[in-house]
Amino acid sequence: MAKYQGKRASGGARQAGRRQQRRGHGPLIALAVILAAVLLGTAGFFWLRPAEQPEDSVPQGQTAQPAEDAAAEAPAEPEQPEEQETGLTFPYSPEESGLEITALFASDILNPDGGNEVGESLASLELTNTSGEYLIQGSVAVTLLDGTVYTFEVYDFPAGSQMMVFSPENAAYDGETGCESITASTRFAEGDQLLADQVSCSVEGTAITLTNLTQEEIAPLTVVCHDSLDLAAFGGISYAYRTEAIPAGGSVTVEAVDCIVGQPAVVRIAPEN
Repeated sequence: MAKYQGKRASGGARQAGRRQQRRGHGPLIALAVILAAVLLGTAGFFWLRPAEQPEDSVPQGQTAQPAEDAAAEAPAEPEQPEEQETGLTFPYSPEESGLEITALFASDILNPDGGNEVGESLASLELTNTSGEYLIQGSVAVTLLDGTVYTFEVYDFPAGSQMMVFSPENAAYDGETGCESITASTRFAEGDQLLADQVSCSVEGTAITLTNLTQEEIAPLTVVCHDSLDLAAFGGISYAYRTEAIPAGGSVTVEAVDCIVGQPAVVRIAPEN
């Protein structure tokens, strides 16, 4: 009996030892499970979340530049040029004037509209009579963008012809400043201005010859002309010369002594007033 009890006691001791071993392994297993869960959760977090690059990160192989250097190296934006007023464009037709202004320019010339004085950089206009009628008299006012005002006078300007006029005050123009406005007042006449059914006209040098085409004597006439250069009237001023009476079939000649630049261009022949 004593031996049997000893065996049982030995078996119970083994069972007690196994229980103690299980108790000793239990906490270790639980700790391992917890660590594994933590590691798996952390790995999942980094796997799901995309990598963030710092704002000041620099690609591999390059060196970061200080903000001041980067700003200094940045190309400067080009300055926008200031818009400049150019004023009116040519050709320009003042309202209800019957004139077309082709150009405003500066010229160094003997000024027929300014007492034949030699001017430098004279304010000058080039214009055309587009009215279809004979212009007896006209005045053109030009206002520049800087406030300067020029006034030009035009006399005896046939329809369709061209003219260059100059400042009567011999005022200078810089050739660049634009026009703010141009106005004109004009007075026209209808009908034939050359008495073509009564006389013929010829010009040689400064001599103007009228020939009577009728069978009757023609009373003294007034011949109006411009100094003409390159087929355009040179100056707004016109010159008038009186003839003697012209016998039937006869001729008379007058000298256009004021036409010293080009050749006389007869624009009007009228009975003496």
